Amino acid sequence: MLQDFVCMDLKQSPRSAKEKVGWVKSDEGWIKVNTDGAFDAKTGNGGSSMILRGHGGDVIAVEAKWYSLLPDALTSEALAARDGLLLAVAHGCSRVILETDCSELVNPITSQTGARSPISGLWHEIRELSRVFLNFQCVFVSREAN
Repeated sequence: MLQDFVCMDLKQSPRSAKEKVGWVKSDEGWIKVNTDGAFDAKTGNGGSSMILRGHGGDVIAVEAKWYSLLPDALTSEALAARDGLLLAVAHGCSRVILETDCSELVNPITSQTGARSPISGLWHEIRELSRVFLNFQCVFVSREAN
């Protein structure tokens, strides 16, 4: 069998290189707020991290927070989104794009379904904060682009 396999004329097609995904600049006048939550199910501890970047990629602010007694990962992601928007408000941003790698969070924020979710309290805070801005978008991005 080995001899048959070696004698086979297998033409290898070149592997297509994976497209590199990364952070994408925003339009001029917009600030991107990239957030991420962390959660340890064993301890209930977690945290949030956020970064504000201008349209050219310049870093405006960075922050991280520690939380204990969290119920789940979705809550840590929602806290990160809320904290990121609070940071944007503190820096006087008016056009904000909230980017997160948690699609489970984007859907409730961009629709009315968050009122019935386990994070409804945070959902209300995020929605209220989003009304402070002249323009607001919430989008899902891959982990590599966040």
